[in-house]
Amino acid sequence: MFVCARGANGTITVPQAWTDRGEAPATDRLSAEVLDASRVLVDALMRRGEQAEGGAS
Repeated sequence: MFVCARGANGTITVPQAWTDRGEAPATDRLSAEVLDASRVLVDALMRRGEQAEGGAS
Protein backbone atom coordinates (compact mmCIF):
# COMPACT_ATOMS: atom_id res chain seq x y z
CA MET A 1 0.00 0.00 0.00
CA PHE A 2 1.07 3.52 -0.74
CA VAL A 3 -0.23 6.51 1.18
CA CYS A 4 -0.17 9.57 -1.06
CA ALA A 5 -0.41 13.10 0.32
CA ARG A 6 -2.97 15.27 -1.47
CA GLY A 7 -2.15 18.57 0.18
CA ALA A 8 -5.17 20.25 1.75
CA ASN A 9 -7.36 17.39 0.48
CA GLY A 10 -5.79 14.88 2.88
CA THR A 11 -4.34 11.54 1.85
CA ILE A 12 -5.32 8.60 -0.31
CA THR A 13 -4.22 4.97 0.04
CA VAL A 14 -3.40 3.14 -3.18
CA PRO A 15 -2.71 -0.60 -3.43
CA GLN A 16 0.68 -1.42 -4.92
CA ALA A 17 -1.02 -3.49 -7.64
CA TRP A 18 -2.61 -0.28 -8.99
CA THR A 19 0.83 1.21 -9.69
CA ASP A 20 3.74 0.41 -11.95
CA ARG A 21 5.47 -1.01 -8.84
CA GLY A 22 3.13 -4.02 -8.70
CA GLU A 23 3.37 -7.32 -10.52
CA ALA A 24 3.41 -7.29 -14.30
CA PRO A 25 -0.06 -7.69 -15.83
CA ALA A 26 -1.07 -11.14 -17.01
CA THR A 27 -0.49 -11.80 -20.68
CA ASP A 28 -3.33 -14.31 -21.01
CA ARG A 29 -6.52 -13.23 -22.71
CA LEU A 30 -9.82 -13.56 -20.92
CA SER A 31 -12.17 -16.29 -22.06
CA ALA A 32 -15.69 -15.55 -23.25
CA GLU A 33 -17.00 -17.19 -20.08
CA VAL A 34 -14.98 -14.87 -17.83
CA LEU A 35 -16.06 -11.81 -19.82
CA ASP A 36 -19.70 -12.92 -19.61
CA ALA A 37 -19.44 -13.45 -15.84
CA SER A 38 -17.85 -10.00 -15.49
CA ARG A 39 -20.71 -8.43 -17.42
CA VAL A 40 -23.28 -10.15 -15.20
CA LEU A 41 -21.48 -8.80 -12.13
CA VAL A 42 -21.30 -5.24 -13.50
CA ASP A 43 -25.00 -5.32 -14.45
CA ALA A 44 -25.92 -6.49 -10.94
CA LEU A 45 -23.81 -3.75 -9.35
CA MET A 46 -25.37 -1.13 -11.61
CA ARG A 47 -28.88 -2.27 -10.65
CA ARG A 48 -27.90 -2.22 -6.98
CA GLY A 49 -26.62 1.35 -7.33
CA GLU A 50 -29.79 2.47 -9.09
CA GLN A 51 -31.93 0.94 -6.37
CA ALA A 52 -29.86 2.59 -3.63
CA GLU A 53 -30.36 5.97 -5.34
CA GLY A 54 -34.09 5.37 -5.70
CA GLY A 55 -33.89 5.04 -9.47
CA ALA A 56 -35.58 2.60 -11.78
CA SER A 57 -34.86 -1.09 -11.20
